[in-house]
Amino acid sequence: MRPDLAVTTRKPLLSCLAPLTRGERALQLDLGGGPVAVREVLYLAPDCDLALLRVAPQASFIALASGVAHGHELAAIDRGEPPGAEPGDLRLVPGRVHEVSSALLRHDCAGRPGGVLLDLASGQAIGLTLGGHESVPGWLVRERIERLSR
Repeated sequence: MRPDLAVTTRKPLLSCLAPLTRGERALQLDLGGGPVAVREVLYLAPDCDLALLRVAPQASFIALASGVAHGHELAAIDRGEPPGAEPGDLRLVPGRVHEVSSALLRHDCAGRPGGVLLDLASGQAIGLTLGGHESVPGWLVRERIERLSR
């Protein structure tokens, strides 16, 4: 992955594309270390809830895992606020993969849309959470990034 590339869900961006294009609105993402300005919308997937954005280069990023199997242990990164947590604290919601297809992962850990689904063994990203118990698989994200780089 590139340090200036952010991956997120497409749906929240759709309502602000026209004002962004006209320069009437700025967009920022919170990538865990505070707000980061979006410099350009690079790609909006026509067939799944995926967007690739160019942002200011980040010092750290999460590598994409090459694959995952049924039953694999994973965790969603969430900003939930269980008792005793500070607002905005990140937490891991553990679970397992239930179903794997070329375009979708189904699992039993719920995270917020646009969050990362982690492989607990490697610490790599295996998906982009769509909300509920579904995620865009990391290999689909990798394929779209490679297509964009050609």
